Amino acid sequence: MKKIIFLSIALISMAFLTSCSGDASAKSGNSPAATTEKSVVNVDAPEFKKLIADNAGVLIDVRTPQEHQAGAIPGTKMNIDVTNRSFKTEMSKLDKDKPYLIYCRSGARSGRAAQIMESMGFKHIYNLKRGYMGWKRAGM
Repeated sequence: MKKIIFLSIALISMAFLTSCSGDASAKSGNSPAATTEKSVVNVDAPEFKKLIADNAGVLIDVRTPQEHQAGAIPGTKMNIDVTNRSFKTEMSKLDKDKPYLIYCRSGARSGRAAQIMESMGFKHIYNLKRGYMGWKRAGM
């Protein structure tokens, strides 16, 4: 009788653990839907600085040329004004498979630029949260 009770408890426990492990993997992000990468990643100033140092992508200032001339993040390769009508034309000349690090003054215009770039098929976009002002405030 003790063996039957023990076996019953063991079987119930195994069934319970097996059913729970399936739920745990879905919640932990191991499902195929959870592993899809986002095209746009918003990063703070320290992470943005690390990406620049690691040469992780092409650094683009999406502010006006006047703002860019007044001060820019060291290593900026391009200044393509998101408010200019030629923005999409200029962006279409770039390799959509390369990673790009973009910034503006406060993060709003670069957020808009990131959405445009994503809609154009760019796959890897890093947007600086709080923009150049946040960069300066962080002492970068």
